[in-house]
Amino acid sequence: MTAESIRYESGDLSYAADKPHKFECGVHMLCTKGHAVLSTGAHHFEMEERSEIIYLSGTLIRRVKASPDFHVRILLFSRRLLQMAVLPFDNSCFRYLHENPWRKLTAGAEDTRYWKCANLWMDMAENFFQHTYVRKELKGQIMLNYMHGWLLWVISSTSEQSSTHPKGFSRKQLICHKFLSMIHEQAGQERSIAYYASRLCVSTRYLSEACRIHFDGKTPKDLVDEQLVLEIQARLLDPRLTVMEIARDLNFCDSSYMCRFFRLRTGITPMQFRHKNTKMFNPET
Repeated sequence: MTAESIRYESGDLSYAADKPHKFECGVHMLCTKGHAVLSTGAHHFEMEERSEIIYLSGTLIRRVKASPDFHVRILLFSRRLLQMAVLPFDNSCFRYLHENPWRKLTAGAEDTRYWKCANLWMDMAENFFQHTYVRKELKGQIMLNYMHGWLLWVISSTSEQSSTHPKGFSRKQLICHKFLSMIHEQAGQERSIAYYASRLCVSTRYLSEACRIHFDGKTPKDLVDEQLVLEIQARLLDPRLTVMEIARDLNFCDSSYMCRFFRLRTGITPMQFRHKNTKMFNPET
């Protein structure tokens, strides 16, 4: 994507099947048919009809499994355009979206109206930005106006949820939400569980107990490692990066340690993963 652009696409996310795809931009995704499990590392989302994902600043996504009829509509927008569109909104709305990127809509009247509006925004993006109906000299202003409107709609739709959100969750659930959000952003550089516990103002024991309760017995380290594996996989898909560069970028002491870490958790070496997943794009591999 260009620095100040919007793109619309739809499909089954086949390009992210069993390997991570890195969205360097904001993502709004609606599931319109079928079902799938999507992973962003530690996060695993059950996507089915009338569910959505919103990441304002990009994410890694891997399609773990999907039904044959799985279909999503996707709005992609550059970070620069988002920054240009942001007004002095209440930060609680952004925090809510950051900590709750996935949502499953009910059959109630309010959620039905939301779903209809969400698809109307997708329809507009498809018509304005996938096709060439818009005059080139007007496209930049139309993108900015669209981004302003979409952002206002998203924030107005989530403001009530964000203000009441903490009342419906236990303290341990809220800690887990915040922990997942933190490792989604920081696992590539910070692996210390004590660091995360300190930022969350809890003990490592409390964090471990909360994770075991709400993540099927997984420890905080298990969740950090899952996110880190996805970060490594995403970088291995870029043939321009050497294993040594990836290890350095992800704050490993050396490439040998990263290779051992990766093999222990995936059963294959980094180079085996790269060869398996990039040979279709590079016949000489």
